[in-house]
Amino acid sequence: MPTNSHPTTATAAYGESWYWDKRYASSSSGSGSGSESEASFDWYQKYPSLAPLLHLYIPRHHRVLVVGCGNSAFSEGMVNDGYAQVFNIDISSVVIAAMQRKYSSCSQLKYKLKLKAFQIKKKCTICHKPQNKLMHGLRSVEETGYCAVINSRCLDMKMDVRDMNAFEAGSFDAVVDKGTLDSILCGNNSQENAAKMLQEVGRLHMEHQIIDYTY
Repeated sequence: MPTNSHPTTATAAYGESWYWDKRYASSSSGSGSGSESEASFDWYQKYPSLAPLLHLYIPRHHRVLVVGCGNSAFSEGMVNDGYAQVFNIDISSVVIAAMQRKYSSCSQLKYKLKLKAFQIKKKCTICHKPQNKLMHGLRSVEETGYCAVINSRCLDMKMDVRDMNAFEAGSFDAVVDKGTLDSILCGNNSQENAAKMLQEVGRLHMEHQIIDYTY
């Protein structure tokens, strides 16, 4: 999104990355009690109010991606409720760095990810691809069968929801959005950008489970 021009209205700025960097940097260094690790803000509703809907559609063992996570406590609420793998991305590098520090000891909450490249020594028990086929993605050796790790790299979860090509298609069982689509619709080229977001979200999940909390 453009960073060299500022929209004339506050709501239009919701679609711009510079706005969120500035907002999160200000909240972490502003007045009051809060350090960045203490500050949190949830759009619309907090997790306890929305949990029944998640329980209806997303089993706790599923791999979940939360887009536009911000400094919300929503993902923490999911983990406290028994969700074992909650991945979080945001367009703001400021908030991703803050959340990495805040949840560095919580293995269920992912704000930085170590991606592994696998080489199949025998036919994979899940995808049944032939020998020596490289697989890049999130699945563990236990999930993919007879594999050996070739290399690995760390993935920073600072990411634009319109372009999440760091993730393979079908990497997640479900995708959750709470306000990100609304923010994009406030910005420049809103319809085009919203379409890109929805296309990417659809590409990433395997079972077509999308939970979108919108205004």
